[in-house]
Amino acid sequence: MEGMPRAPMVAPDMRYIASHFHDNPNKYDSSLDELEHLRTVVSHCRADVEAICISKRYFAQLSMMKKRFPMEEHDPILIPFAWTDRGFDLMNQVIYEDVNFEMCCVMLNIGVAHALVAADESRLEMDSIKNAFMHFQWASWPLQYLRDHMGASRFTLSDFESPYLTFYLNIFLAQAQECMLEKSMIDHRKPVVIARVALQTHVMYRNCEAYLKASGISDLLSSSKYSELERFCTTKSFLYSALYNYYLGQQAEDEKQSGTRLFYFSRALDLIKLAQKAVEKEKKKQQLGETVQFAFDVILLCEENARKENNFIYHERIPQEEELTKYEGVMMVKPLSFDPCDPSIAGDDLFRELLPNDVVKTISLYSEEKNKFKREILDLVAQKDSELE
Repeated sequence: MEGMPRAPMVAPDMRYIASHFHDNPNKYDSSLDELEHLRTVVSHCRADVEAICISKRYFAQLSMMKKRFPMEEHDPILIPFAWTDRGFDLMNQVIYEDVNFEMCCVMLNIGVAHALVAADESRLEMDSIKNAFMHFQWASWPLQYLRDHMGASRFTLSDFESPYLTFYLNIFLAQAQECMLEKSMIDHRKPVVIARVALQTHVMYRNCEAYLKASGISDLLSSSKYSELERFCTTKSFLYSALYNYYLGQQAEDEKQSGTRLFYFSRALDLIKLAQKAVEKEKKKQQLGETVQFAFDVILLCEENARKENNFIYHERIPQEEELTKYEGVMMVKPLSFDPCDPSIAGDDLFRELLPNDVVKTISLYSEEKNKFKREILDLVAQKDSELE
């Protein structure tokens, strides 16, 4: 989404400061200017770490402002927040006089920006893999929070629909798991360990594919985008299922089990061929196609060698699938949150000197009770002193 700022926020806030807090509004000109600056940066929807930090600070400031200024729907302060819904590749402007709408849009953009930063990583070296791994997990939490806690679906944007948020939440986590698999392979972990990570990656993409077909998300996407996502999930599901079997074949090779080795390599070859068929239908297949082709070449060579060695040297029986050990995948990822109340994220509260009436009353009541308690203690001390005399 691309932000389209409309009405300035200065006038209504200044009037409310004067009427409700009985304070001089001019004292907060710099705070209001800073808030406008934050929104301007956020509305440009840049996908970099600096912009993400600014978006989080803006979200945190809005959270603190909600406690002071009634800016929700039907509240006294009416500020039109305008954003653009790009559903079905069309530009549709949406406006709500509700700060919760603004916060939902900002939260969504935080998640999307994290995902774009992660996807832009080359993942050719370890630091790049780690960055992608972290950003995909950071990307998933805003979508989960929007769906479960912010009630975003009440606003008429396709991006806020629960099936849409759930699908991309799962995709981001699957891609984070994929990064962990890449790290495991580079670290040369034991084949069975890599196999279990690959199995979980396969399961996550398979679940994404199943959810895509069953959730009704096709109503929220163009047909071309839906087909692209379906092929993407299908290809990766087959790819990582093939790698799961490939690494179990490597484990069998280490254990000198020639028949078992051939079984797994043959299974891996069948699956990588299915991945090839799926990726052939993808228009933007270059990078994913190269990945599948590389895996195919390696698996094919291993399968041919295993078959020749077993046929001419070892002559071991190829086991049935039910005879082999069953493995479970290992989940290595979870949504990673941020705390809007963390000063390192929010910065200084722009309106920290404005205390809501209930806070002022509470502080006053606390002071009265404190003084009363102090007087009682002093009276008791004086009484005991007189008794001792």
